[in-house]
Amino acid sequence: MEHILPNQRGFVLEELWRVVKSEGLLVIDGTPNRLWIREGHTSGLFLVNYLPFNIASFIARHCSEKIPVDQAKETLLSRGFRGCTYWEISKALPNSLSINNVFRKKALSVLMQLLQRESDSKLKRATKGIYVFLMKLADPILALFGLPQTAFLPYHIMVFQKL
Repeated sequence: MEHILPNQRGFVLEELWRVVKSEGLLVIDGTPNRLWIREGHTSGLFLVNYLPFNIASFIARHCSEKIPVDQAKETLLSRGFRGCTYWEISKALPNSLSINNVFRKKALSVLMQLLQRESDSKLKRATKGIYVFLMKLADPILALFGLPQTAFLPYHIMVFQKL
């Protein structure tokens, strides 16, 4: 999803959903979360996800070593600069059930294990541990609003079932 231009994502998701059979699954894996504090897919910069695109792309081109200064905005988008949100995805999938919501605690545990890396520093491991703890604390509130914890991870790993 991250390499599909934002204005085309709805169409692509609707088409994917159209061909999924009843009770079939659609898996979205590794798509950057636009709500995450760090845009880690292309620029590696903090807070640009929250800025209007023109400002964010200017900053990315001038402050990130990973993006050439002359990179076209369309190329930046096609590289995955603008991740998507849980809501953007779920809105395009009518009559769906978020499997991540059904298996809440297991989903968070598995996803956080996937994010842990042997090469992580002690500080990074501790930060991820604190994040898991906070997500477990927030889980009852998220469940009340029907939101999976995966809506708040750096990368989306989501499974939707067609009802």
